[in-house]
Amino acid sequence: MIHAKIMASCFPRCCLRRWFFYIAYCTLSFAAHGANVFPVESIKEFATGQGVEENTEEAVRWLTKAADQNHTDAAFELGNLYSDGTALPKNDRLALQWYVTAARNGHVPSQMLLGELYRSGRGGEENQRMALQWYTQAAEQGSV
Repeated sequence: MIHAKIMASCFPRCCLRRWFFYIAYCTLSFAAHGANVFPVESIKEFATGQGVEENTEEAVRWLTKAADQNHTDAAFELGNLYSDGTALPKNDRLALQWYVTAARNGHVPSQMLLGELYRSGRGGEENQRMALQWYTQAAEQGSV
């Protein structure tokens, strides 16, 4: 996968923007045909400005499109962006929503985080039963 830092050093800014949209378009086209590929790390670098000009709005837009097509890593990254509050305003409820989207599709790190969020009550009311359910699902997939 080509990361945003490498792209930024190889392409002028105007071309980099076109490349970014081309990658996102191709990825969504593949996803529409059942392929589960998406340059999540590159998109995340645009959201946080790591090595490239920050464009959180575009990054969130593309991550949301991918997550809406059941791309688990994109949903997980949206959860992280809302959870840590650095690139987006901190919003535990939205973080919880995106972690649930990823976890329902078998994303183990999301399942573990959901266990913790429900155990602690972050993002909603404390719910030990739901915490145990998510921890159990993660454990059944090999998480220790």
